[in-house]
Amino acid sequence: MGDDAAITLIGVPYSLGERNVSMGRGPTVLLEDERLAARLRALGRDVEVRWVDRDDAEPDEGLAIGDVMTKHLVQNRQLAELVAQARAAGRAPIVLAGNCSSSIGVASGVRREGFGLVWIDAHPDSETPETSLTGLFDGMPVATIAGRCWKAWREQIPGFRVVPEERIVTVGLHERYVPADRRPYLYDAEPLGTLVDPPAVAREGFGGALDAALDGLAERTDAVYLHVDVDVLDPREANASRYTAEGGLSVSQVVEAIEAVGRRFDVLATSFADYDPDVDPRMAAVMARLVEAAAGTARAPA
Repeated sequence: MGDDAAITLIGVPYSLGERNVSMGRGPTVLLEDERLAARLRALGRDVEVRWVDRDDAEPDEGLAIGDVMTKHLVQNRQLAELVAQARAAGRAPIVLAGNCSSSIGVASGVRREGFGLVWIDAHPDSETPETSLTGLFDGMPVATIAGRCWKAWREQIPGFRVVPEERIVTVGLHERYVPADRRPYLYDAEPLGTLVDPPAVAREGFGGALDAALDGLAERTDAVYLHVDVDVLDPREANASRYTAEGGLSVSQVVEAIEAVGRRFDVLATSFADYDPDVDPRMAAVMARLVEAAAGTARAPA
C-alpha cells in the first residue's frame, strides 16, 4: 500500500479537445471548489491542485490551430509535463480527466523505463485509425500507448515510451458482451494484454481473475501506470455518463482493483476519466471514494 506520499491532483477539463463540456466538466466540478482536496487533507495528506489549461496551439508552434488532434497534442504535452514535475518533486500524481486519450500524456509523464499499464474500462480502447468505424480518437489510447498507431503524433510528446502488450492488463470490458443493438458505441476492437473480462470472471471470480493477471504482470515489471475509465461501473450503482452500457463492475470491485494494484506495484501515476457530473448525482461521492483509494496506494517517487 501507500506511504502517505504527497499528492498532486491534476485536472484536465477537456472532452474531445473542448473545455468544460460534457465529461470535461467532471474535473472542474471535482477540483474547482477544493472539496476533494480538502477531503484528502483531512486524512492527513499534503495535497496540491494543478491544471492543464492550454486549449490549443500557439501560432509559432507549426501546428494546425483549431484541429482536434492539435488540441489533443497540446493538452497531452502539458499533462506530461505536469506529471513529470509532480514526480520530480516527490509527489504522487492523480489525474482527473475528461477523456481517456489523456492517458497518453500521463504515460509520457512518468519518465520510467519498463513500466506496465493496468487499464480498467468498459472498452478496450484499442482501436486504430484503420479499424475504427467512427475515427474516435478516444477509442485509441491503449493502441497508441502499445505502439500500434499514431507514431509521428505520439512521439511529439516528451517522454513517450511504448508499453508492449505483454506489460498490459485490461480489466472490465463488459460492453463487448452487451448485444450490439444496446451498445452506446459502434465499437468492437480486440483488447490488448492479459484480460480480466466477463469470461475470465465467470471462470475464476473477479478476485481470482484479477490476482492471476496482476501476478503475471508482476513477473515482468514492478511499476505501473493505473488508468480507470469510470464507465466501467455498473450504471445501476452509479452512472458515469450518457455512454455507459448495462452491466459492469461494482464500486467495491473497482476499489478492490485499485488496492490490489497498489499492493503489488509502485504506482507511478493514477488517472480517472469520463465522469459527466450532469448525469447521476451519486457519482460525486463515488469519484471521491475512488480517488481516496488511489491516494491510499500512493508512494513517494524514488
